[in-house]
Amino acid sequence: MNTERLIDTLADTVAPTRPLADPWIRSTAWLVGTLVYFGALVLMMAPVSEIAANARGGLFVFQQLAAGATAATAAGAAFALTVPGYPRGLLRLAAITAFVWVGSLSLGAMHEWTRHDMNLAASGELACVALIGVAGAIPGLTMARMLRRGAPLAPGLTTGLAALAITVPASLAACMARPHPSDAVTLAWHGTAIVILVALAASAGHAVLSWKIRTARSAEH
Repeated sequence: MNTERLIDTLADTVAPTRPLADPWIRSTAWLVGTLVYFGALVLMMAPVSEIAANARGGLFVFQQLAAGATAATAAGAAFALTVPGYPRGLLRLAAITAFVWVGSLSLGAMHEWTRHDMNLAASGELACVALIGVAGAIPGLTMARMLRRGAPLAPGLTTGLAALAITVPASLAACMARPHPSDAVTLAWHGTAIVILVALAASAGHAVLSWKIRTARSAEH
């Protein structure tokens, strides 16, 4: 087939496609829906008065804000990775916010250790760990579907960031609905669960996001 005939064939058969929205728009839409979803779960598990009473002070509030920032930047970075040539600054920002969040939990755990008040007992923590994994299924499937509309340029890193964006608000929801006796408990149990889930998601990146899936979806449309 010569070049002219190829051009004519493409002009006659290829349908126009609508470009994807900017990554920050897509990530914001996903994040708002996810926060509403987890918020509804929290309210189903505990009344507002109890949630407010369980706030343990300024550090606790800062930890929740840092968790929210981590989820937001991780989601933005995941969506940005599916757009060729898009600036990767959100990757660094996601790493910084995650460091701040873990650091704030570590600071609380250190204060507990100096007061000899650290307790890593597993009472009720398995239920919270299960909540992180199970409750994140719906926003996880939603994000996977949205990410597949982009280019799978870095599948493992993208799905790892997506898992971080899902598990962190799930952890936040668990902390709000079932307050923990110490930051050491949150750091040990929730942190371990999040690391495992992020690692599993990253290892499955090529199965979730691939050019074959992208091509099949394009053919359907």
